[in-house]
Amino acid sequence: MHLSPSALSVLVSGLERELGAKLFDRTTRRLEPTVLGREMLARTERLLGEVDDVVRDARDLMARRRGRVSLVTSPLLAQAMLAPVLARFARRHPGIELGLADVPPEQILRRVRVGEADLGVGTFDQEDPGVVQTVLHRDTLMLACAPEHPWRGRAEVAWAALAGEPLIVLNRGSGLRRLVDRTLAAAGVEWHPAFEVEQVATAIALVQAGLGVSPLPTWALAVSGASRALTVVPLVRPRVHRSVVVLRAAERSLSPAAQALHDHLVAQTPAMRRAGRLPASRTSGGRARGISRQEGPPGD
Repeated sequence: MHLSPSALSVLVSGLERELGAKLFDRTTRRLEPTVLGREMLARTERLLGEVDDVVRDARDLMARRRGRVSLVTSPLLAQAMLAPVLARFARRHPGIELGLADVPPEQILRRVRVGEADLGVGTFDQEDPGVVQTVLHRDTLMLACAPEHPWRGRAEVAWAALAGEPLIVLNRGSGLRRLVDRTLAAAGVEWHPAFEVEQVATAIALVQAGLGVSPLPTWALAVSGASRALTVVPLVRPRVHRSVVVLRAAERSLSPAAQALHDHLVAQTPAMRRAGRLPASRTSGGRARGISRQEGPPGD
């Protein structure tokens, strides 16, 4: 305790006065704890042990050796980009418990804002003052066509050329659908969807069946399984990009575990970009073939 004998004696005497009872029986030859003194000593030792545990746990948390972090994202992003990234995080931080919720995209922002998740990964139409966003990946919209489509072999297709084409799009309320609606309107295209679907996998299957064409993000096409090939053509005038971001609540500090995952996601952006890139042999005109049907991830 780093106290001199006299200072310790004064401290004990003051405690005895406070309690109104003796903690030690004193004689000229020895000092012996009373029953109350022995009881207080046992309890004090337990309390000091708990304090040591708290300090040790806090140091582990700060060193990112322990803790828990919750992440929310869409099912498609979980499959397309995040699964291998999270596996690397788990190997580097085995003491951190990682919780993952794959939810409809429109729920991601709300869950982070109200504190149901520490971090979220998704694509969002606009800034929200309740969250802080960090860009992980910029994606590009491409046009998915059936293998026998007349545009097979084209280097690019303008959005205005989609007038009169049977378009397969996601349902209203999807961020991707809102982006497609705005871009077609800006290009002066009057259109009516041939199909409105909930799942990207459904859109790809309908395209494969020759029922229409579909503007889809690159990473959704890049993770497609191996079935019949699609033709994928770059959409231009304009080229439309979306940002995949990691977000956190603006007015809430991240725990050390959550900060570790946030830093890991940002550091893994090159790997995410590679995962969302179409191989050069899979685009139209020598750059777009071989994109095939997606077996299960939900939309947007």
